[in-house]
Amino acid sequence: MEGKCIGVCVIAGVLGLSAAVMAFVAEATKIKADQVLYTEEGTCIYPISPSMALGIVASIILLIQQILISGATGCFCCRSNPCPSTCCGIVALISFIFSWLVFIGAFVMLVFGAILNNASTLAKSDTLDDETIGCSIAKSGLFIAAGVLCVISVALGLVAYIALISNEKKTIPRSGVPNVANEDGVATAQPQMPTKVV
Repeated sequence: MEGKCIGVCVIAGVLGLSAAVMAFVAEATKIKADQVLYTEEGTCIYPISPSMALGIVASIILLIQQILISGATGCFCCRSNPCPSTCCGIVALISFIFSWLVFIGAFVMLVFGAILNNASTLAKSDTLDDETIGCSIAKSGLFIAAGVLCVISVALGLVAYIALISNEKKTIPRSGVPNVANEDGVATAQPQMPTKVV
């Protein structure tokens, strides 16, 4: 692989894994039921948790990673050959589409989990009457699922990028002449035919 390809893969991989690690840490530090205080007046007092900030930062990092992969891969509709016909091209296109779908799911889960772990949002959502006693908290597993989706998204994005790069090296340009300039020992000039002398 070329230097650019390795650089894109390393940066995207580090960003995606960083977002996943932040999501897992956000799950570990989220507001738990035993941390919420319930007063006699019927109000809930929530502690401040770093999971909201971790969820937001993880979603921003995941967005940067997805933009990096998409920029490096390029828009499939704007390419000279928008509909790939080789196996690598089809794998790249399918991986690219699923990478975006998984990214959307992970991004929404990270933002939603961050909102659910904001102490002021939770305090405003508690509308308790005389019959209901309890304080609302976010369910477990939301950040874990988002972290797993972060890893899947970056993996699919890298598969799409690497498949597209390997596909571009194998394709024949529109001129119909294969690109053999990098092959040693292959003549690339037009054959010269001797002219008849009369």
